[in-house]
Amino acid sequence: MPIEDDCDSARDFTNSLEQIGHRDLWDRRSPDRADYVYGGCRPHRVHVLGHGMTQEAYVGNAADPKQVKRAKQKERLARQRAQDDLATVLSTVQGRRFVWGLLAECGVFRLSYVPGALPQTEFNEGRRSIGLKTMAEIHDLDPALYVTMAQEAANEKKQTASVDEAIETKPEEEPE
Repeated sequence: MPIEDDCDSARDFTNSLEQIGHRDLWDRRSPDRADYVYGGCRPHRVHVLGHGMTQEAYVGNAADPKQVKRAKQKERLARQRAQDDLATVLSTVQGRRFVWGLLAECGVFRLSYVPGALPQTEFNEGRRSIGLKTMAEIHDLDPALYVTMAQEAANEKKQTASVDEAIETKPEEEPE
């Protein structure tokens, strides 16, 4: 289907919503829900490798081989940049500690099911999905980095436990 047809069908759809008095449904939708609309109607939105960044499409006309080739190059560069960014963050102890905390906050190490609370379970699964995607990116980059993070987190947990134990066993001083 030519791109103009996509634009025409999108215009027809919005016009039909307008005719029945529900144009506000189209206007309130998430921009990411219009992913199928290309060309002059609405810019295509894309998600870049787990960074939560949304940007304009690399291709305006998918039938143009030059645009497709340039889009593939841009996508490859964006993916490489994202991997380099992640490698830089994971190259320091502080970065690995931050990412480990982020994975824990996302709930990748616990169950997301909440009995009797489907919306909360769905919310938890959404967070967990982001954490699992980040974990997969780490494994794609270098599986040893995940092992290093886990070891560092375990060591930090032991150190924190020993400090807590020392504080609890320390005799309290008598006020004078």
